[in-house]
Amino acid sequence: MKKHSFNTIALTLAGFLLIPLGAQAHGSWLAKIHGEHTVMYGHHESMTDPYDPAKIVDARAFKNGQKAAVKIVPHEQRYATLETDNPGLLGCVMDNGLWVQTKDGKWHNKPKDAFNASEVTLAQHSYKYAVSYLNDREPVNALGYDLEIVPAVNPAKLKKGDKLSVQVLFKGKPLPEAKLSSNFFGDGEKLTTNAEGRAEVSIARDGFNTLSVGHATEQSGDKAKADKVSMSSSLSFRTHKEQKK
Repeated sequence: MKKHSFNTIALTLAGFLLIPLGAQAHGSWLAKIHGEHTVMYGHHESMTDPYDPAKIVDARAFKNGQKAAVKIVPHEQRYATLETDNPGLLGCVMDNGLWVQTKDGKWHNKPKDAFNASEVTLAQHSYKYAVSYLNDREPVNALGYDLEIVPAVNPAKLKKGDKLSVQVLFKGKPLPEAKLSSNFFGDGEKLTTNAEGRAEVSIARDGFNTLSVGHATEQSGDKAKADKVSMSSSLSFRTHKEQKK
């Protein structure tokens, strides 16, 4: 993982709003930046686009198989970190709000009823889930998020090229035909889960890995605001070779 000054990144981006074009392709994942468990948002593994830290609406942690306390800490109104005592498993939820794509292809962080119906091609409420294994000793646990990639074994035990069986869960139940990527940041396997929501992926590389999956459902709430609920979920870890002694 490349080392960049996170403060420098934050200051560089401080004068900009979230760019609506392509915003729905953004992902969220967890990474340790200068010793802090940072909620990342964007496309690059060591850099984050700015976001309102109030969008991080849930955080959960496990240590040695037991639930642990975790606190969401906002920074400069541009990003959030998770404060907890040396966990082995960490997760969070980003409520990324309402997004509308207009006929010109642009995305807007607004509700559907802010536009004329003829302008709108897609309107959705976006949620992003992130789970991270932080050592190779932590037992596997499902955190109970609406969309989650649950590994059969702690993936930090593995190395590049090893096979990892995973199960994608939607609201606690297996999700068949989910589209799964073994590497959110670049070339990797693109897989589809079977009837039990399972797939077997190859670890894409040594070092930092992030698997990702997406899913969408019809909006059950106010259809004037959005037509669909769009979800993405990530599973990140460092391979065994990269674990610090």
